[in-house]
Amino acid sequence: MGKVRHVLGISGGKDSAALAIYMMKNYPELDIEYYTSDTGKELDDTYNLIENLENYLGREIYRLPVLSDDSLNPFDHFVKMYNGYLPGNMSRWCTKKLKLEPFEKFVGDDLVISYVGIRGDEDREGYISKKSNIQSIFPFRKNIFSEDVTAKFLSNSNINNVLKYYEACDLGEKRERIFEAINEEVSINFSQAQKLNNLLDLGIKEYNQAVFQFLQTTEYPLSKETEFPLIDNQEVLVRDDIFRILEDSGVGVPAYYKAIEFEVNGKKSTYARESAQVASFVFISRKLSGFGCMNSIPICL
Repeated sequence: MGKVRHVLGISGGKDSAALAIYMMKNYPELDIEYYTSDTGKELDDTYNLIENLENYLGREIYRLPVLSDDSLNPFDHFVKMYNGYLPGNMSRWCTKKLKLEPFEKFVGDDLVISYVGIRGDEDREGYISKKSNIQSIFPFRKNIFSEDVTAKFLSNSNINNVLKYYEACDLGEKRERIFEAINEEVSINFSQAQKLNNLLDLGIKEYNQAVFQFLQTTEYPLSKETEFPLIDNQEVLVRDDIFRILEDSGVGVPAYYKAIEFEVNGKKSTYARESAQVASFVFISRKLSGFGCMNSIPICL
């Protein structure tokens, strides 16, 4: 299979853009491939963001081919295939057909580490590939590893191994408390999330080092790496950090995130167009595709 590939997808949103900047600035030694998937209904602001990122990164962001026929608009093609049914919470075909499947075709059977821009103030995993050759890493979070890795590492049957992995770390005066946390079994009264948070609170770096040792015994892509710089990362980034990264880099915040003033009956307030980015999908596909819409809130994240 060759070497492990490191990839990072640019969705057009603020978080993935900030992650590309963050990784280039903090981990330039990683040879990351940047890619994006054009749904055919992106806003001009999205294309401007991609161009600004390319200038900052000093490299091309690869456009994933969604369809073999370039003359077709990908979004319109699939709207027609689904008989005018727009994607939504109950049918996320946009994410699957226009994002996930082109990505999986792009990486094939190669061993891949995929960096995902979910923030430290979000409680979700995201809609990620479940292929065994693709491992997701979340640099902005306290726990950079995915749920499947966490569940295996913290399983009660793995406690003795976890103790061994931590033995190899410099624990200092926290040693006794860490070992106590490791030995407490996950149960109805003590969840995996509680155990995870206890260990992270006692040392993010130590936890990452232990998990990395565990991964060496698995078939995950990171098992093929002798070192991984992110295990020393202890930063947790939230929404305000994302805007700061975009502004400080010169890439800038996409216009659809900036507040716009409005007035109703003499009362003034502001709104941001980030939700309007989704709403524009409905308008554009109705206006240009000529298909009837059976649902009204498309999801393509």
